[in-house]
Amino acid sequence: MATLRRISWFNRLAILVITIGVIALLSVGQWWTASLFAPAIPILGWLALRSSRGQGSDYDRVSAAQPYDERDARATLQGFAWLGQFVFLAQIVLVFWATLTTTDVVGEALRLVAIGVVLGVANWVAVRRG
Repeated sequence: MATLRRISWFNRLAILVITIGVIALLSVGQWWTASLFAPAIPILGWLALRSSRGQGSDYDRVSAAQPYDERDARATLQGFAWLGQFVFLAQIVLVFWATLTTTDVVGEALRLVAIGVVLGVANWVAVRRG
């Protein structure tokens, strides 16, 4: 049981969110969609547990968002930073696209604001931690 404490907060939360989502999908009869997400629960759990023990390659541990040591942790943070930057830029493009095609501009703009807020909070926490 001691190994479970080493599983990253991200993986614990991801497994919880996916599990709740699958249960919610099943409760409304969305069997097909639930069947697509359900395998992610044991797979993510297995990868996180394996990575928390230092097994697998560096790439495996970073891809599983389950760093084993400081080097893995730096690589994981850098990977998420690149992801965040890409998502932010992609959402800006989607706002422009929605504006030009007169689709859901408000929804895209709200997603951009949400991403900006999350990015701002993440940066604030990162700077405060040094």
